[in-house]
Amino acid sequence: MNSILKTLVFGVFALTLSASVGHAKGGHGGGGGFKHMMKDLNLTDEQKEKAKKIHGDHSDVKAKRDAMKKAHDDLETAIKGTASADEVRAKFAALQKVQDEFEKARFDKIVAIREILTPEQRSKMKSPRGMHKGGRHGGEGDDE
Repeated sequence: MNSILKTLVFGVFALTLSASVGHAKGGHGGGGGFKHMMKDLNLTDEQKEKAKKIHGDHSDVKAKRDAMKKAHDDLETAIKGTASADEVRAKFAALQKVQDEFEKARFDKIVAIREILTPEQRSKMKSPRGMHKGGRHGGEGDDE
């Protein structure tokens, strides 16, 4: 039973890590969701400038990405080490919390960009998940 629990915990960890490691490293594979969005929506020059400012101000997202990387590392250390199951669960919960904060920061940027769009442009806007597409989640730096 103990080996089954270890295998299960490691499996959950591996899935979580693989699903989020691109965020923690700052890349997502694929190409340029932000640039495609700007092109697809046919933004005015003024809208482009506003969107670039929103997209370029990413200190909050970078801090959350760094916290997520640390939480990943802490979880990996706990899983590989002598931590109790409760300690491993606590590390996993901490990782989930920082992932949620990271996704919220990304979403807040999407909402901010939405605010500069016309109703017609909004109707063409992709869903939050789709805005970061270009491979699996979008181009490198699309979350910033």
